[in-house]
Amino acid sequence: MNWKSVNLLILLAVGGCQTTGNDIGSGSLDLSPRVATAVEGYFRLERPAAMAITTDGSHAARFFCLTDECEQNMTDPRAIDGALKNCRKNAGDRTCLVYAIGRNVVWKGAVARQQSIWNPADNTQNRLILKWEGHDTSGTVRMVAGIATFSPDGKAASMNFQEHARFMGGCEGEAKFETGGMGKWTVRCTEAPDIDGTVRIDKADRSGLGTARDQLNRKVTLEFLPRGR
Repeated sequence: MNWKSVNLLILLAVGGCQTTGNDIGSGSLDLSPRVATAVEGYFRLERPAAMAITTDGSHAARFFCLTDECEQNMTDPRAIDGALKNCRKNAGDRTCLVYAIGRNVVWKGAVARQQSIWNPADNTQNRLILKWEGHDTSGTVRMVAGIATFSPDGKAASMNFQEHARFMGGCEGEAKFETGGMGKWTVRCTEAPDIDGTVRIDKADRSGLGTARDQLNRKVTLEFLPRGR
């Protein structure tokens, strides 16, 4: 069978199976925006096989099938074990448990999504646009919209990109600013390498443009749109 595992672009061939009934998730689960987006992407896959999520909702990994021959075996333990293994690889000391098998959610408990909603009346928010040039082999520019929420002193901002982006999954990040509006930013996506860049913003409306290069030297831009747009 031809299985594929995805978590921060890590591809694994999984051998033996160590999955038990104790690996099925239970209890309340609060998904971070990027994991919630990754969950939505999982269920859009043509042949989803298994998905594991940390109990704090911050990290996830998924397995899916590449060929029709897997269609009748979506509960193959290798896919379940692979999703758990990849989740644990990147989750530090967090606990990973099975969220879904095939198209069925097996997590036993309430599942909620941490909200980051655009509010035009909230003066701490700016809209964002992340552009990633040549993100896939076709050279397509990937664009994802998001929200930046600034700290009261304007020296830091958290960023959430809730729109689903194929090949990137859910993304989130943070930016820190120095005197004069210069700053540094990081964006982390569930299915793409981390990106670190620089940015300069206008203090009046917090508009600005950040730039970076990914691991393959492809250009990435992060635009902070002016307040009111």
